[in-house]
Amino acid sequence: MQVPTNNTALVVAAHPDDEVLGCGGTIARLATAGCDVHVAFLADGVGSRDVAQRVDAGQLEQRRAAAQKAADILGVASVSFDDLPDNRLDTVPLLDIAQRVETLVSQYQPGMVLTHFAGDLNIDHRRVHQGVVTACRPQQGDPVRQLLCFEVASST
Repeated sequence: MQVPTNNTALVVAAHPDDEVLGCGGTIARLATAGCDVHVAFLADGVGSRDVAQRVDAGQLEQRRAAAQKAADILGVASVSFDDLPDNRLDTVPLLDIAQRVETLVSQYQPGMVLTHFAGDLNIDHRRVHQGVVTACRPQQGDPVRQLLCFEVASST
């Protein structure tokens, strides 16, 4: 794996832990090679764990702290958390997902973007993939030169 020419990569994942399970080794390798790796999570990752479909603030904070700790171990430059509904991204318009990814691409200017595999069984993973592919379609002036996909074995 080569470091992107502009030395910046963006990992867009549905939930905290998807990035480690799907491409943790690649993240560590890129970071070790001097690449600035930014990780963005689009869904809260805990909302569907409660029967009442509520986000428990304590669970959310604990999950985010664990994701930050994993990112620190892997050498990630930054981590961002969004608040889309867990296991319900099929209820979010694709345009909304793509626009969030476009904002991330504009902010970080990555030469490489890594995201979920299109054939994943998890609906959130598939929707994030669709949003990333839409946002990273080839357009003049966009920085993305490589779009790579990872699979999360537990849901593929």
